[in-house]
Amino acid sequence: MIKNDKYGSAGKYNDASGSCYVNICKPGANPSYLEVCNIATNREKKFTLSFGAIFKPEHCALYIKADDSEWKRLEYSAATTYNSWVLAEASFSLTNSAEMLSFRFEAISADATYGCNLDDLRLATSKGGQTVDVGASKAFSWAELPQKKVSKSDYVYHTHWSTTYSSKKSVRNYSYCYDVRRHSPMWIAHPQHAIYQEGGKTRPANEPWACDPYLTDSQSAIIYPLYGANNCSLRTYFDAYYQDFYQWQRGHMLASSYRGCGDANNPAEINKQTFYSSNIAAQRSDQNGAFQRLWGAAEKKILDSYVCSDTLYVVSGAHFANENTKATDANIFYIPDYCKTCIVPTHFYKIVLRTKSGRTGKAIQECSADELKAVGFWFSNTDTDEQTGSTTPTLSKAHMRSVDEIERLTGNEFNFFPDIPESVEASFNASDWGF
Repeated sequence: MIKNDKYGSAGKYNDASGSCYVNICKPGANPSYLEVCNIATNREKKFTLSFGAIFKPEHCALYIKADDSEWKRLEYSAATTYNSWVLAEASFSLTNSAEMLSFRFEAISADATYGCNLDDLRLATSKGGQTVDVGASKAFSWAELPQKKVSKSDYVYHTHWSTTYSSKKSVRNYSYCYDVRRHSPMWIAHPQHAIYQEGGKTRPANEPWACDPYLTDSQSAIIYPLYGANNCSLRTYFDAYYQDFYQWQRGHMLASSYRGCGDANNPAEINKQTFYSSNIAAQRSDQNGAFQRLWGAAEKKILDSYVCSDTLYVVSGAHFANENTKATDANIFYIPDYCKTCIVPTHFYKIVLRTKSGRTGKAIQECSADELKAVGFWFSNTDTDEQTGSTTPTLSKAHMRSVDEIERLTGNEFNFFPDIPESVEASFNASDWGF
């Protein structure tokens, strides 16, 4: 956002322009980045980008791209202390000339209390510096997407695309594997980055439960209104047909809070898609029970602590150790011809992958094993924690598993994060993940 106040750059360095400056908010807030696009280069190859800044390099990442290439990380020198205006510089030499250059400043640390203030951007030819290859990037597969080890006719796969709330970028929202026999998602895979949370964590005022447009009522668990069915316009729920009519929660695999909503009365499409039936599974409904405590804690930990500039990759899955627990859908007043049996998962899991530094500027496939880390979390869908025996557990090392172990526990149906070295899948350091 543009600010004009006494905290501007006036008099702080040579040729500082004055009290008007750009403020980039902390990660997760809006706006958390600034893009300056399509600067003509006259086919020169050596430049210095200078800019006034109150932040240190570890607070804000700088990226460069040429024409239609991908963003590449650009190193720069800046302040050694936070909240003190200096003239920062990034000198670089292009391996190949380009018609246009674009730059992106992105906040990457919550330690920048007042955000990242920026002023006086200037690009000038120079003697150059760090070498930057802004040629077209290699095409890589999506790092979060599991690889099938077996083929099952009951499994349906699809990817939803949407548009980010503020920057209006077309992005993949999430991919899924849905079991049309059990009427439950097997997994949801999605990238997580600050851009997905533009619009904030607001939940829609009228929750937009809906059938996934690529699934039918007979394939989906009907956890959405069936307008017109027996004149019924009521919300519908999972509800056990035994256990004293226990009501199961419509549980998000990809949390609504992970996708910016914007106006609660007119939620953004990227958020509305999280209410599709493909993203919903039957979960224990007691908010004070073990499962909801742990699942909620994992969602919060992942969003608050693991999202990074390089992008975090997440798979949230359901597991069926048996099919003993069943539920019915479309059962408010019981809707004939729609109500059917759904299998309730015995366990849920989350696995996450990212670079260790969070700011390499490289694709996952370009990283060495030493640059990557991955881990899983495993939960029983019960009100008493299977790992600790507690009814009021806290998220801990007891719930952590390697990616290899999650694959084994789920029957080796899928190869999670297939593009990373085996050593990254085989082990983890709990301390790397805040435990």
